[in-house]
Amino acid sequence: MEQITGSIITWNDDRGYGFIAVDKSSTKKYFVHISGFGQIPRRPLVGDVVRFVSVESMGGKQQAVNVRIAGLPPQVAPTRSGGATPAARPRRRVLPSESGRRGRHWIGSGFALSLAIGAGIYAYDSFPPNWIKFDRSTQSPTTVHATSEPRFRCAGKIYCSEMSSCKEAIFYLRNCPGTKMDGNHDGVPCESQWCGQ
Repeated sequence: MEQITGSIITWNDDRGYGFIAVDKSSTKKYFVHISGFGQIPRRPLVGDVVRFVSVESMGGKQQAVNVRIAGLPPQVAPTRSGGATPAARPRRRVLPSESGRRGRHWIGSGFALSLAIGAGIYAYDSFPPNWIKFDRSTQSPTTVHATSEPRFRCAGKIYCSEMSSCKEAIFYLRNCPGTKMDGNHDGVPCESQWCGQ
């Protein structure tokens, strides 16, 4: 394909495209995208002299491909055995609108985290564990069985076969949830094993 020489007359670096003209008096322009340059050591600039191949785009317009900026050395792809390395990829500029979106993202994340922590504190305060009872007037925790039976504590036992005495069975029936030790619901647990009359 025939190589054409021209110069970049417009370039939008944020969007990565521009137009090339063969000479200033010509009205014919060639669309060029940043991808048409391949690997280059710097971004294109208005006024750069370029050599390119013209192809017809899907819209029927002329587009420049295989574009080389005059005066810049061609970039060589890296090889497995070492060889030349490609130029560092230019960093994309962050638009003001994008930086605003990033800031809002962090604000939204912080708000969500605060909301989750607040919900956890409320749930813990509203539904304390079984072995703690809160006195709402002072908000100080006191154990349910601190004075009644210091040697027993709720440890997940629910059946008479897991008890070691009538006192332990009575403690579990009165203080621990989910027990299955008072079949006739008379308030006396384990009547046939531990607390029989």
